[in-house]
Amino acid sequence: MTKYVWLLSLFSIGCSSEKETGEEEGNSVFDNNDTDGNPSSGCPSDVPEEYKYLWDCENAEGCSGKLYRYGVGSSDEDGNITVTEKWFMFEGPDTYCVDTFEITGSWSPLEPEARGCATCESIYEIDWVMQDAQCGVLWSPMFADQEASAPESQNYGGFLLFDTHGGWDIRNEDYGMLVTGTPVNGSSYAPNANYARGTAIPTYEGATPPEEPDPLIDEQQAADYVWANSGDCLQ
Repeated sequence: MTKYVWLLSLFSIGCSSEKETGEEEGNSVFDNNDTDGNPSSGCPSDVPEEYKYLWDCENAEGCSGKLYRYGVGSSDEDGNITVTEKWFMFEGPDTYCVDTFEITGSWSPLEPEARGCATCESIYEIDWVMQDAQCGVLWSPMFADQEASAPESQNYGGFLLFDTHGGWDIRNEDYGMLVTGTPVNGSSYAPNANYARGTAIPTYEGATPPEEPDPLIDEQQAADYVWANSGDCLQ
């Protein structure tokens, strides 16, 4: 039986309008310490290995569901982007499901600030298209206020924005990246600055290495992506 779940995300903090130029020790936005590690894991085998001791797979927080997004993909030199994004929802120990979206789209000439992230350098206009609906959840309107009639046919439009550089156009340490997801929300947009964090590793010859000024910061740059969020508590 299809579940129609109307949920509210607690994680919708806006994107900062200024770059951080300081280097405060132990306070990097790329420190992967948002979720306390669990020595006994409790995560199923299909959770990515690097997150088995970071994610709250047993929903110890007591949410209606604990939602984690995990994306892997790439963009090419023509500006096309393709990402497979899995949404893991944990309701309790050994009670979970995984929805899989295919994200496709292309580089957009819009200013990132117009879609919710003044500090981002890259913006892609994309669609989230459901490929495997295990959860039986209609993610609208929690994710985006768009028409969705059945879990298996969900298709959401919007934008992905990437913050890959810091102050003075310097590429982030270890190719770190913050991801803002901005789906169309009715007649407006719903930017989520905590959508995910991960890496954007350039795949073209001569790319600027980490912690150096990037003369191509304003241009589309082909890259491989991996990202995940720190866990949304659904109520």
